[in-house]
Order: sequence, then C-alpha cells, then structure tokens
Amino acid sequence: MQTHSGQTPVAMAMALQYAKKLDFVETINRSVAWDEKQCNLSPGQLALSILLSTFADVRSPLYHIKNNFAHMDTAFLFGPGVTGDDFTDDALARTLDKIYAAGSSRLFSKIALNGYKVKDDALHACYEGQEFQETIQIVDAEKNTHALTVRLFVYRSNENTLRIEKRLKKEEERLQADKAVLEKKVFACAEDAESAAREFAGAKHRNLIDIETTVCSKTTETLGRGRIGKNPGPAKTKTLWYVNVRIIGPNEKRVRQAQDNWILRGCILNRVNGNNLQYKE
Repeated sequence: MQTHSGQTPVAMAMALQYAKKLDFVETINRSVAWDEKQCNLSPGQLALSILLSTFADVRSPLYHIKNNFAHMDTAFLFGPGVTGDDFTDDALARTLDKIYAAGSSRLFSKIALNGYKVKDDALHACYEGQEFQETIQIVDAEKNTHALTVRLFVYRSNENTLRIEKRLKKEEERLQADKAVLEKKVFACAEDAESAAREFAGAKHRNLIDIETTVCSKTTETLGRGRIGKNPGPAKTKTLWYVNVRIIGPNEKRVRQAQDNWILRGCILNRVNGNNLQYKE
C-alpha cells in the first residue's frame, strides 16, 4: 500500500481528511464529559485512533491499536507531540465508556449531519448506507438571508430504543404481578367481575403491551347437611365469577411511536467566494 510521507497509508490519510470535514474530533469533544486538565489526549483524538486503525494494513484488537501507529507520522494524524504509546487500552476503554454515556446513536447522528452541512457528495455517499437511513431522515431547506445560508435538518433518531426495551421489560413484570392478583379474586356477581375487568384494562391502556380480559363463571352444587332423606329437595347452586387476563404482547404501533424521536436542528453557513468556512448551530 502506498504511504503518506513514507509512513502513513494513503487510505488512512484520506480517512483523516474526511474526519476533519465531519468535524469528528471536536464533535466528540463537545458531546462527552471529560476533563481537559486530566487527559493527555482528548476523547475525540482517541476515538479518531480507533477509526483510523481500521485503515491500517493489519486489523488489531483494542489493546494493540497503539502498535498500528508505532511507525507512522502520528503528528500528521493527531497533532504535535502525540506518539503511538499515548493510545493505551485503558485510555481507549474510558473513551468508549464516555461515548456510551453520552449516547452513541445521538453522537453518530451529529457527526452524520456534519456531512450534510459540508455538502460534499463523497461524504453523502459514505453516509447514505442502510444504518444511516434507519437512523436519520433529512428534510433540507435553505434560505439566503443577508449573505448567510440557513439550513434546517429534521431527523429521526433511534436513541430511544434501549429505553423502550427496558420499559417493555418492566411493563411485563408488572403485568404478570397484577394479573396474578386479579385472577385470585372471586366475585359474587357478573357485574362486579366485569367492572373489575374494565378497571384493570383502563389502568393499562397506556401500556406498550396489549392485554385481553375475559369474565368467566363457575357454578357448583351444594347439598344440605346431614343424611339425605327419601325425598331430597333440589340441590342448591352457587355461581362465582372470575377475571382471566391474557397478555398478548407489544403493540407494534405504540412501540414505534414511543421509539420515534424527531429532532429539529439548524446551522448557519458563513460563505466567502462560494466556499463554506464555518457553521454555527
């Protein structure tokens, strides 16, 4: 593979330029919690090392990433004073924890939107894959106002997916517990059982999980006490009512609505001689 300055693979150098256009490092630094005074490298630089290592001649696990940059121009890739030894597995692991805490899906959305702000066809092609389409839908509008271009982005993020999964698990656990309590109850008349069924269903109508309640009855015969005579009277009957609950499962429409997270973002592109110099959200 060809190299840049005799050290850095060309593919890695090209990936670096695209990362700069996407404002990859600074977007991560702005999005995660970190202390500049206590960090030798920023989270964005460490995340960039993980990204660029995928373009190395040999793919390496996390704890060997520093070996990928042992003989490369790290100053060109990451800035002055940075060496391969700075990319320890502890530092990389802490960075991944910070990204997870900040919301990896939301962070991806921010970086992907940067590609649309740049208006680079090559960048758009890189982010038009299936994962991007599932994460973001763009409605792009421009309006020239006093030599400034205002661009609006309406996109749908899937960052609520994990939260919805937890909610479904809690709902099912609560439904199972409440179901067991209701099905143990005995009602003396059908009206009381039907009222309890309606009340139970009404309390769960906002749930993401569908249920079905059914009122059923059980009739038993009872005989009088003592020895049965030659001409016994009719047996006495007693009817009791119960409520059965069936848990159907997640309602796809309600789950999808709960997962949808539509976000409106905008930026102002300052232009000089037709070139984008900077943008401000």
